[in-house]
Amino acid sequence: MLFSSPNAALAQDASTSFDGPKTSWHGFDRYDFVMDEQTLDIQPFQAPAAEGDGIQGDTPGKRRCIVVVPKQAAPGNPWSWRGCYWDHQPQTEVELLKRGFFIAYVAPDPGKQWDAWYAFLTEKARLLPKTGFCWNE
Repeated sequence: MLFSSPNAALAQDASTSFDGPKTSWHGFDRYDFVMDEQTLDIQPFQAPAAEGDGIQGDTPGKRRCIVVVPKQAAPGNPWSWRGCYWDHQPQTEVELLKRGFFIAYVAPDPGKQWDAWYAFLTEKARLLPKTGFCWNE
């Protein structure tokens, strides 16, 4: 390991699973969620089949969130945060998935919604507290 911390050790031993309907994204399991922008409540969401690998349309007051799961997680459950343009030039995310990283997306515009998504991923899903960012434009 490049670093060692109690949180990393806990995350490494934790089982990470996601509730809700599962679809596929470039050959990996994808889980969609929707967040209420006011209450910050995060619930599983059935992505419409017509979306394919992308996201279509917005619902006022709701924010789309996605987690893509590697076939085998790397030690510590590392992840990368996609902050913009879901499924645009996905080569980096696909390579990270192959290396055991989870990929997480939340609709743009950082704020309290990003904080809530981070808490969901690190506390409930037990992903590593440190993340990397992919901001492809």
